[in-house]
Amino acid sequence: MLPIQLTPTEQDDVIELCRANPTFHQYIYRAKRDYTNEFMRELRDVVYGKIPRNFVLNIKAGIGRQRGVFKSSFGNQLAITLDPQFNVKERVAFTTYDLNEKIKKYAGEKQIFLLDEQVRDLKYASEQRLANIIDACRERQLCFIMIGVQEAITTISDYQLERLGESEDKYLPEKTVAFCLKKKLGTSPQYRGFIKWELTPLTGNKLGSNATLTPKVWAKFWEEYMLLKRHHQQKAIDQQLTSFNFKDASIKLRKLKDFEACTNPNGILNKQKLKNLIYIKFPDVTNEERKMIYGELT
Repeated sequence: MLPIQLTPTEQDDVIELCRANPTFHQYIYRAKRDYTNEFMRELRDVVYGKIPRNFVLNIKAGIGRQRGVFKSSFGNQLAITLDPQFNVKERVAFTTYDLNEKIKKYAGEKQIFLLDEQVRDLKYASEQRLANIIDACRERQLCFIMIGVQEAITTISDYQLERLGESEDKYLPEKTVAFCLKKKLGTSPQYRGFIKWELTPLTGNKLGSNATLTPKVWAKFWEEYMLLKRHHQQKAIDQQLTSFNFKDASIKLRKLKDFEACTNPNGILNKQKLKNLIYIKFPDVTNEERKMIYGELT
């Protein structure tokens, strides 16, 4: 795994992780099992296999609660490696609502979508909406890579990757990251081994050992990705983020012929008919979210 370096705090976290998880000790600390090739084979089998299945991978980077550890770079490069048609415009989302909209507009079959910087929404309905989207896409073998998405109530992911280490900055622009892998077996995830990924840099001519894009093409992809991500981050700064865009939902509802039926010949809105229409068109949202749509339309 060298050159991988852990800080003293991360070393303490790994020790505590071993104490709390016997499977971690068995598969990683003692066996030091490189699961990278087997991991990639499993994912390809799911995406392109004959049995209609899909996988959900959550890159959590939980050890040491680190940020800026190349989760997004790794997640996007992994998606491109598995799905050469993967792109920012059609496949990358930053909220559950945006993910659903892109699936409705662009999804075909045997594809990968990525959800990054998910809103920290602990409401049960938000998590259930995400689970429903994933389950509904199984027959088309649409698979999902999530980055830092909370699974506070139910475990949605089949694989969970937690940051194990990275090469020192003196190796930049070359960079290697490592994650320990938890795979769901039955109802609880268990540690299987470590994943090592050599990232394709944004400059130079060298490709990462696992990736498929040249640095020039990867740099262009990353620039487009960061424009979208910065737009999302600005909305977070302005406190305009929501996992359900009620304004967009109200605009779409207003365009329907069913909405016209909620108004009598004198132009007076029948509030009860409108409430019934909102419930029919948005059965999965919460009552509070329906009230937000109703308030926008009245």
